Amino acid sequence: RVYPSASRVFAPLARRHSAMDEQYLGAQALRGELQSFFAAAADGDVDTLRAYLEAHSSDAASEVLSDTKDAHGRCALHFACNHGGEDAVEFLLETCPQLWEAVDEDGNTPLHLAVTGRQRAVVKMLLEAEADVNRTDKSGVTPLHHAAGLGSVKMVELLVGNGADLSLQSGAGTPLHWAAGNGHFEAVDTLLGLGAAVDSANEQGITPVIMAAAGGGSGDVVELLVKRGADTGFVLNGNLTLLHICADAGSLLAVRAILETETGRKSAAWRNDGGERAIDMAAASGHEEVVKALFPFSEMDSEGNISSVLEKTVANRESRARTAARRAKEAKMDEGETQEHQVHEADDVPVEDLDLGGLSLEPPNEADAAEAMELKAQANRLYISKEYDAALDLYTKALEKDASAATIWSNRSACFYAMNEFEKALNDARVTKAIDPSWPKAWVRIGLAAQALGRYEDAANAFWSGLKLDTSNKQLKKLLKEAVRQGREANQASKQEQE
Repeated sequence: RVYPSASRVFAPLARRHSAMDEQYLGAQALRGELQSFFAAAADGDVDTLRAYLEAHSSDAASEVLSDTKDAHGRCALHFACNHGGEDAVEFLLETCPQLWEAVDEDGNTPLHLAVTGRQRAVVKMLLEAEADVNRTDKSGVTPLHHAAGLGSVKMVELLVGNGADLSLQSGAGTPLHWAAGNGHFEAVDTLLGLGAAVDSANEQGITPVIMAAAGGGSGDVVELLVKRGADTGFVLNGNLTLLHICADAGSLLAVRAILETETGRKSAAWRNDGGERAIDMAAASGHEEVVKALFPFSEMDSEGNISSVLEKTVANRESRARTAARRAKEAKMDEGETQEHQVHEADDVPVEDLDLGGLSLEPPNEADAAEAMELKAQANRLYISKEYDAALDLYTKALEKDASAATIWSNRSACFYAMNEFEKALNDARVTKAIDPSWPKAWVRIGLAAQALGRYEDAANAFWSGLKLDTSNKQLKKLLKEAVRQGREANQASKQEQE
């Protein structure tokens, strides 16, 4: 309301606001009209769609349908296909037959969205309308990739039956990579039966069996791929083998399948850059049955018998249980209470001095812990594919769900190391050690990061601490020897400069 005494001052402003309000209300009305239009497409409401087109009769209906898009470039057919509005799909294709060619801002066609929406009847309609079954989005993803990634066997069969190419590569690989990486046994079996190449490598050289192993919990998929001829001798970044990955995950089914191959048996004695064989990783994670399966092939005659290895396995499992109990107890402490029993060895950096990114080391609820493990598995696949930026993002998201998991900090440390972010790698390695000081890999991570930073004495101390936990680790001995040599040479060079 404008008062008379102030009218001369405020009347122009009031008129300007009135004009702005009209523009705003007009924009709101237009936005509401578009929302109703797209909602009608999603719901299969043909009457509302027809009324909208009649209201814009000055333009050809096909032009209206092609030009009317939301903020993400999606047209009415995108919405109808994704939500299963079959009547709307039929009407829209009759009105504008080439509307199936429309792409959104990511390059998705209506067929892409019909598949991701699991709308098989709509997919059939689009294929009958001669939609391009092999059209890729901006990332090289086809509708078949999505069907495989969702594990939709019937959708896979429908698309392949209509000419979908099994060999087309997205950034992550072929449709078989997608199915294997997501642990979809039936989809993998179907794709192989339809002719998918079992050892097709993606841009990073990663094969489907590696994707399945890195996904975790896919022992049956690994077994299936191995039995269908997948190469079990693939060596990844860090001298990591397929057997290492499966042993660390505790997948007995996969480990046994790999050991049935000659290449797999040979890989049992292979050590990664951290000096670990597959059996060492299984023992560190407390996987007793996996240790038993690996022992005959791990060249351990000089390092003790199976009983001693199993004792170490049980000890590691019990140590992890004690660590978990300690963390739970610490979480209940009052804020000002000290944690005097915190273990600090050679790398004596208190956890409060580390960069936790504002995260709490308190154990999460079961749902968050499970989500963290799923995010970690996805990040592992990206790391193996050397997609480090994307992997780093997922490791960080996993830590936001469960920052008490030493394995996630350790894996993010490895990711930082691969990106030459050695200070950050060292920080995460130290957090790993703070959470689980009994885990040799934590000391390996600290040592490698310190070594990369030229801190050879710190590296040697870390490797020595790791050796005290695993005295039979030949690679740790080698790393220690190398760190000592580098430190000695650095000291000599420093003295010569001073002279």
